[in-house]
Amino acid sequence: MPFPEEPLSESLRGVEDLSLKFSVDVDVKANGELDAASRQQKVIDIILHKSPSNGKSMNIYCPGRRQWLYVIAVDCYNSKGSPTEALPLIIKNVMQVTESKSSQIGFVLLTGLSLLETKDLLSSCQVKLEQFDALVCSSGSEMYHPWRDFVVDEDYKSHIEYRWPGENVNSMIMRLANIENRAENDDMQLNQCSSQYYSYSIKPGAKNLKIDELRQRLRMRGLRCNLVYTHAASRLNVIPLFASRAQALRYLSVRWGIDLSRVILFLGERGDTDYGDLLGGLHKTVILRDSVNYAASEMDVHSEDGFKKDDILAQDSTKIAIAEGFEIHDISKVLGSFGLI
Repeated sequence: MPFPEEPLSESLRGVEDLSLKFSVDVDVKANGELDAASRQQKVIDIILHKSPSNGKSMNIYCPGRRQWLYVIAVDCYNSKGSPTEALPLIIKNVMQVTESKSSQIGFVLLTGLSLLETKDLLSSCQVKLEQFDALVCSSGSEMYHPWRDFVVDEDYKSHIEYRWPGENVNSMIMRLANIENRAENDDMQLNQCSSQYYSYSIKPGAKNLKIDELRQRLRMRGLRCNLVYTHAASRLNVIPLFASRAQALRYLSVRWGIDLSRVILFLGERGDTDYGDLLGGLHKTVILRDSVNYAASEMDVHSEDGFKKDDILAQDSTKIAIAEGFEIHDISKVLGSFGLI
């Protein structure tokens, strides 16, 4: 007597939507063994040319034969949460230092700013967006390739949108904010949104919701997402669970075939609440002193038992170097210590 099928558990429900399934037709030898070379090539062709599960066409972006990726993820804001001119200056200096090898180096910007905010900030400081191979905006929820166009990368979107609650999370965030403050008020207001993120402005002087507690309350209600305080804790970005600046960096490494050990990541001494996620990894990290004055990661937005910076950062790591500032000579010196100049 056959056993009846058991229902999928909640943790596996919908896993067929992950776009991980593909079939492979390969050549078979006379003795029935699979031809390894044919199988490997077929798998590569299918991965590079398959369409995402949402049925939209997928464009494969490739900026050329880059040997290195220089990734700028410095979170420069003033006390009011507005971006400062330090970020464009850092970008200019990094690009100027590497000018002689510009064809071998790809530039990527990881930021908590939206695409519109990024455009406004950099255009006013005469930084050309087309110099970037990729822009990762809104804390990792959106990716663009400005050297080609400003259309969101649909393939990356299909990777991060699994179980994204979308509009449901907006109403729940506002409800939890009102419960925490025990009254309906305007301490938190929806500032910007798209199909991939919701960004809320925090009123100056208002009590910030603890990010760990808020994440737990959302999970208890079946809403799984990633939460990032940015703009010196004056903005809360709510993004898909699998979206983050660190995840976007790994995605580009795989997509463009550049090993993470050939990635140089520029950070400040502090940053948004996802700062810790960017510190660890195979990439090399350059910390620019005095580049960040106000940071969400050092404000009262974590619970007491949350991870601290010292829990993530190995003090004796050979992959992390500290620059005394963000002027050209400071950046040149620290890149020289990695043997890159």
